[in-house]
Amino acid sequence: MSFPIQLFTACMVAVAASVASAQTTIVAPNGFAMTDGSAIADGPIDDAGDRFQQVYSGSFFGGPVLITEIQFRAANPENSFRPNSITASDVLVTLSTTLSEASAAGIASAFDDNVGSDVQTVLTGMLTLDRGGSNATGPQPFEYGFVLDTPFAFDPSFGNLLLDVSVPSSASIALGSGFGALESFDAVVDQPDIDGIASKTGNFGATSTGLVTQFTTVPVPEPGSGVTLLGAGAFVLFRRLSR
Repeated sequence: MSFPIQLFTACMVAVAASVASAQTTIVAPNGFAMTDGSAIADGPIDDAGDRFQQVYSGSFFGGPVLITEIQFRAANPENSFRPNSITASDVLVTLSTTLSEASAAGIASAFDDNVGSDVQTVLTGMLTLDRGGSNATGPQPFEYGFVLDTPFAFDPSFGNLLLDVSVPSSASIALGSGFGALESFDAVVDQPDIDGIASKTGNFGATSTGLVTQFTTVPVPEPGSGVTLLGAGAFVLFRRLSR
């Protein structure tokens, strides 16, 4: 490895270490981290050929963040019909900043009309949602989820957050060990600041029911902060030395 690459890598490791230390979680809707939702709903990868969108109010996030992981949780009550995992052989997951409102009345009836101009693919290919542990009482742990292949920078001052999951009709859906019943996900209904949409066999339906979701995030450093300057300096140095 050449010296410029070594220096760039070392700087990026330092930036990553600083960012990782600031990692935090945000549960949407706020206030539901230790409280069961008022509804249950299908998950985002229940059937091949589905497209699932959910809008989250920007107010949940408080400020600019870098989203690195998304987690859902199983619905209560605890029962033996839960599969240990749900796997889709192929998915496309994107995030974007949408101008659509987080309400059934304020969201566009055409999926693509909800997608923001900053749309970013955060996961492609096979997706497995592992249930992990479970609780006998109270909310289930946030175990159904995935780490983003590419973190997404979200600034709530520009709009709301759109989660968009597409499962091609050619994909296969498989359950882990357990009975052959798809999991019910913990959800909320009649929340003015969260909304879910599911497309089933080509039919569109917008509802006020949305999955309770946990986002792992790191705050976006303020301009001029040490982390920002270190990252910017490393990038500029790398560009100059690589010419």
